[in-house]
Amino acid sequence: MKKKEFVKLLAVRLETTQREAEVVLTAVFKTIEDVLRAGDEVGVPKFGKFNTTVRGARTCRNPQTGDNMEVPEKRVPKFKASSVLKELVLE
Repeated sequence: MKKKEFVKLLAVRLETTQREAEVVLTAVFKTIEDVLRAGDEVGVPKFGKFNTTVRGARTCRNPQTGDNMEVPEKRVPKFKASSVLKELVLE
C-alpha cells in the first residue's frame, strides 16, 4: 500500500479530509524521527517499539573490485513488533 492509499483510509477512519489526515500522518512520523534522532525509543502498546541500535564496525568486500573495505560503526533504526500485532498478522 502506498502512502496516498493509506492517507485515504486514514481520512475515512478519522472522518476528515485527506489533507488533514496527511498532516496527522506526517506529524506522527516526524515525531518518531525526532525521538529516534535524540536516542530515545517510542513504544506503542499492542503495536510495537521503535528504537535505534549500534551496528558495529566491520570489514566487507566491494563486489565490483573485490577489495576489502572497512565499514564504520553506525546507529540504525529498528522496529520490533508486539506479540499482539504478530498474532493479528497470523489470523
